[in-house]
Amino acid sequence: MVIADETHVRVGALLLGAAMLAVACDADRAPASRVTTAPTLPSPSSTAPPATQPPADPVRIPQGVALPAATHAHAPLAVDGDVPTVAVTGDRVYVDGAAVGDTRPIAVVGRPQRIDGLFDAMKGARELWKSVHSGNAFPGIALFAFDRSASALVVKSVFQTAAFAGYPNAYLAVRGGSSEVEHFDVFDVDAVVPMPGGVLHGDTGNLRLLVAVRQATWLVVWQKGPHVITNTEVPSLADLEATVAKEWKSRGLHREKTDTAFDQAVLYVADDVDYGGIVAALDAIAATTRDAILGGRTERVPAFNVTLTMAREIATGAR
Repeated sequence: MVIADETHVRVGALLLGAAMLAVACDADRAPASRVTTAPTLPSPSSTAPPATQPPADPVRIPQGVALPAATHAHAPLAVDGDVPTVAVTGDRVYVDGAAVGDTRPIAVVGRPQRIDGLFDAMKGARELWKSVHSGNAFPGIALFAFDRSASALVVKSVFQTAAFAGYPNAYLAVRGGSSEVEHFDVFDVDAVVPMPGGVLHGDTGNLRLLVAVRQATWLVVWQKGPHVITNTEVPSLADLEATVAKEWKSRGLHREKTDTAFDQAVLYVADDVDYGGIVAALDAIAATTRDAILGGRTERVPAFNVTLTMAREIATGAR
């Protein structure tokens, strides 16, 4: 969720059930960020004609989307008409089964792009939700289903376009073993978006775990404000999981069962990584868990709240 500091972090649907924090933003204005800035997404210079819609129920993953597998994802609490489904298969983008965009211009330009049709569809979905649920807090959650071969450029473009349209909080769909709803599990991931007027939230000097995802290696950095505390090159996914667990045990801030805040992880993804690689990194991070008392019961929950940034690599003093 979009929040002001680490003591008010998003608690995903896995943790607090239907209690969702509000996203306050105007229809033509980007919501706030808790971590860092995000570059403005330019619109592609050309728009391809819409494709034929795939056979799909509005709340289902469309046929043809080959989701990557994951071990540590969770079943989504609710996937219904109030949660739009954004799917990418081949070079087409769909919202609730309707074709709204084309990803080919993204590959041509070679950097993340705003997808105008997707933005318009998500903005329309948000306005419709508000008209139907007048007076209720808008949750800003969308379900995203990417083919495992989708490039990081496409994932970032789709994810960030939806965030700017008012949906900064994502269920990223994966194939898992625990889901009984539509046969998929999800990871909760937040977008990075700026406040109106350039005001930033979340840059309070709190400790964050930065994880850079590359083709063959990974980088794990503990950073407090601009200061790097540790910097570890990781050669394998198994080592990534072990490194994240070790670092959290050494430096994690939120450990007590009564603490419903979470340590923050920020994911940086190289352009040549695919969605399968992103999910593998999320899976490694989610393997680190702790106990928390929620609703009067002790639950095993992820130790980290994860944010996906547009940046490709961690820089010294990176936001």
